[in-house]
Amino acid sequence: MDKGIDILLYVALSEEFDVVIEMLGPDFKSQEQIDVALTGFFGKIASPTLNRNFEVAVFAAGKMGNTRSASLTSALIEKLNPANIVVLGIAGSLVNDMEPGDVFIPDTVNEYMANSATLGEGKNWSFTTSGNQFQSSLRLLNRFQFFAHTNRDYYKRWQQDTQNFRAELISEEIKLALASKDLILRGSCKLFAGDDRKLASGPVVGKGTGFVDWIIREHDRKVAALEMESAGVHDAATVRTPAPRAVAIRGISDYADTRKEKLRTPRKVSFEICPQGTLFRFLFTRFELDCSDQRQNWCKSRLLQSRMFRLILG
Repeated sequence: MDKGIDILLYVALSEEFDVVIEMLGPDFKSQEQIDVALTGFFGKIASPTLNRNFEVAVFAAGKMGNTRSASLTSALIEKLNPANIVVLGIAGSLVNDMEPGDVFIPDTVNEYMANSATLGEGKNWSFTTSGNQFQSSLRLLNRFQFFAHTNRDYYKRWQQDTQNFRAELISEEIKLALASKDLILRGSCKLFAGDDRKLASGPVVGKGTGFVDWIIREHDRKVAALEMESAGVHDAATVRTPAPRAVAIRGISDYADTRKEKLRTPRKVSFEICPQGTLFRFLFTRFELDCSDQRQNWCKSRLLQSRMFRLILG
């Protein structure tokens, strides 16, 4: 196969796509695919450090689910031959230390309902799970794990950007309302990468403790967050030879247990926007551009960082 693009960015829903394409900027142009009912946005991101351009394509699936993500990713691999695939989006936290606005890069993606069997008779039955485990690209995971140390200035800049962004969205009124429900947020965003934390990927939206307890107790105690797309993307990537490197980068949008309802404030949109903003600020922190005065505001609004793509392409 001919040389393809450097990075394929896969997002599920339009609200996620809107954020990423705004940050990528107007140089990314749409291309309607001829033999697949998809429209992608293609562009280049320059890296002064590496003295080259990165070829990047962004596709939004238009719906959630691992069946959708697997079929679309497979088709896009065939057409674009990407060297790296990044599945971007939001996830619900299942643990106490991971809260809305944080960024999570899992060690492993666990398709927890795959290969399940039913057990029991009549109304008393349950699932016996097996699951599929997909390892994040070890090279990419290692780079993200040590990003705070290998690129300290950029990491601190991301922390400051996201702290300011979060403060604009989450008012003191909302903080007090959450505190009255025993939800105390730390006020800053954190990066969680690897460390044996897993991402549960399946067909279910978690809202109650019963389901969460079942996943952790009966299936995998190392699951830290829940979503619905990453397993399909990884599955489509790993079946290829040679396989593109794949990694999931998820912004924590809420909690996947009873705490989810506590975030249903009149200003809940803040919690829907916040993780998308912090997530894409992490991937595209600040682009190193020699901007003219006329382009300063536009360059700042893009919030791109070629160093992050260097971590992926390296």
